[in-house]
Amino acid sequence: MASKLHEQYDLAIFQLAVYILITPFTLYVFGNACTTKRTWYAVGWFYLLGFMGLLLAASGLTIGAGRNNINPTGLILQSVGLSPLFIVVESVIREAAVKTRKSSRTFLFSNLGVITLHLVVGAPAVLVGVGASKFFTNSNLSEAQNGLKLAKAGAVLFMVPGLWLMIMVAMACVEWRDTNKKLLIASIVSLFLLFLRILYAILEFFDTASTMFSPINGNIAARVIMQVLPQLFAAGILTFAGVLSAFATRELGHLAEDSKIAKSVQWCKLRVVFDTRRQDRLTIMKALLNMPSLCQERDPVETIPDSRAVCWSPDVVHAVAG
Repeated sequence: MASKLHEQYDLAIFQLAVYILITPFTLYVFGNACTTKRTWYAVGWFYLLGFMGLLLAASGLTIGAGRNNINPTGLILQSVGLSPLFIVVESVIREAAVKTRKSSRTFLFSNLGVITLHLVVGAPAVLVGVGASKFFTNSNLSEAQNGLKLAKAGAVLFMVPGLWLMIMVAMACVEWRDTNKKLLIASIVSLFLLFLRILYAILEFFDTASTMFSPINGNIAARVIMQVLPQLFAAGILTFAGVLSAFATRELGHLAEDSKIAKSVQWCKLRVVFDTRRQDRLTIMKALLNMPSLCQERDPVETIPDSRAVCWSPDVVHAVAG
């Protein structure tokens, strides 16, 4: 028993150190999303900061209890810490598919869909939180068993938002060419890791008779592989992709800070860099559709990753932008 507690103590130190290192990068991406006024994208990164905060608190409580003691609050926080990751992955998928023509207009990608997902994630999180609290802290056997039932129900219901996100990813992949590929790949990998973490949560509460997945006496290797590393890699991969996307967005902002249209003459053509807002792109495309003669002169669209740069003839530029 003492060796198990020592392993949990050392694991808590490891998690505390790693998440402290990742947090500044997540703060950078969150700040970038706020400054570019992408509300739901910023909400996702806020949830990732909350997720890291929960795990930092859980690790701190475990370390504070010492090598030979258990802090039940830390165990509870570890159990419910999974829930914010669903919102993070959802917001990254939405941002990756913001340029798609069909997916971004469906219910799952709408603001109402986001609110619904919050409710779908919140219900199992509450069940797991209340159930785990009763199971870990109540000395009454009957109350502890009732808590275990609630925790089991919540762990299974976590599959629902997982399937929701899987459908969103599939819809975005159908329009692969129009997506932000860095963010979409990061969300796909993170979703796989999220399902591995859900599986551990289910086994943790359903297989209490064995010592393999027990949150107190469980096998440390199983916990590291199915709980600690999936959460850590998911947070790290999403943050890395977010930083790369933020750098690209900031570079575009530097190109257009003096003017919304940057002109450079090359083979008698003009490169026009437009604002990143989707509504501006729709306005431009509608204008082009109403000018068939000018559309014939248009060069093939040249897409720059994470920007909205295209090449048109001077007549089109004058008619659309002037």
